[in-house]
Amino acid sequence: NYKLAVPLCLNYLCPPVITFIGLGAVSAAVMSSTDSSVLGVSCMFTRNVFQRVFYPKATDKQMMWALRGTIVVNTTIAMVIAITVKSVYGLYLICSDLVFVLLFP
Repeated sequence: NYKLAVPLCLNYLCPPVITFIGLGAVSAAVMSSTDSSVLGVSCMFTRNVFQRVFYPKATDKQMMWALRGTIVVNTTIAMVIAITVKSVYGLYLICSDLVFVLLFP
């Protein structure tokens, strides 16, 4: 099974300590990328849509609460999309279409 290539190689070719560190490093890299993506999208939405369009006189505290809400909404949408889409190619098509529509309205 090609999806398990890295975990199986680490499991059978490396000592257990190296396997633990290697899988931890891969997990940390995935979580860091996901966290950055969600935070970036949420910040852009809060700043460009919430503050500039809906509430121009928002205070820092209101912006922080809007950012927190946007993070929750974006994370929920990302989870639903990740669970429902069956292939990486489908995710690529969704993301490229979305970016195209946002950049060139």
